[in-house]
Amino acid sequence: MSVEDLERAYTRELSYRWRTDLSPAERIWIVVHDPVLTRRVFAQLTRFETATIEAGKLWRVLDLTDTFGQWVAQHEYAAELVEDPTTLEGGVLEDYWAAVVARVATALETTDESTVLALVGLASLYPYLRVNHLLAAVESGIRGRLLVFFPGSHQADGNNFRLLGVRDGFNYRARPITATEPR
Repeated sequence: MSVEDLERAYTRELSYRWRTDLSPAERIWIVVHDPVLTRRVFAQLTRFETATIEAGKLWRVLDLTDTFGQWVAQHEYAAELVEDPTTLEGGVLEDYWAAVVARVATALETTDESTVLALVGLASLYPYLRVNHLLAAVESGIRGRLLVFFPGSHQADGNNFRLLGVRDGFNYRARPITATEPR
């Protein structure tokens, strides 16, 4: 699998009729890629942007890579959290969760029915947040498509996704886009 293969699969998905009668969860497209390709995918996001624009859609990117570091740096107890990471439990992580959900929800508010919002940097959420919980929390705000770049694996049987291959998988109604599965 290569970034070019993923881009071709994404372009193929863009070529289909853009349905407006889908549920919010079905407006999520998950580009599943091997975690070792993450940097390459990020470096070549313009391939996906170009394909989107050529399909007559708008393109936006939201990078979540630095969300944890930014959140810790702004936290009133930042020094304590850095000194003793075991304090990152319960209510403290709920604050981080709320900040990430708010960031994605705000980005979705700036989109319309013809916009693809690309979500990158999901690996940085591990082990603090679960991707399926994030998607469920923001799905009602999806107007166009939420394109999730997912470093992990997908099992077609049961539509099961596994982030980084380290967590139990989750079943989600999103449309998987993989380099190995024809539609």
